[in-house]
Amino acid sequence: MIHASLAYLKSEGYKLHAHCEAQPPKGQNPCRHSQQLDWDKLIEAFGPDFVIPRQRDFFLSKLRCSKCGSKKVGIIMGAPNGYGG
Repeated sequence: MIHASLAYLKSEGYKLHAHCEAQPPKGQNPCRHSQQLDWDKLIEAFGPDFVIPRQRDFFLSKLRCSKCGSKKVGIIMGAPNGYGG
């Protein structure tokens, strides 16, 4: 993950996706919900200078799956707009 502030990542067009990693009870399908996170909401909650890798555990502890409510959430950084053609 890139060691840059939330404001920088937003300005450069990066995308941040959260995905549910909850393990369901036996016999049930996993949630697997995912969604793109909103930079403006993240900046409002954590501040423009927040750098995720420096406080990754804290950051992840604040996320919750909006579909099933699980706190087992992972994140994936997407390339900036226009990257790679």
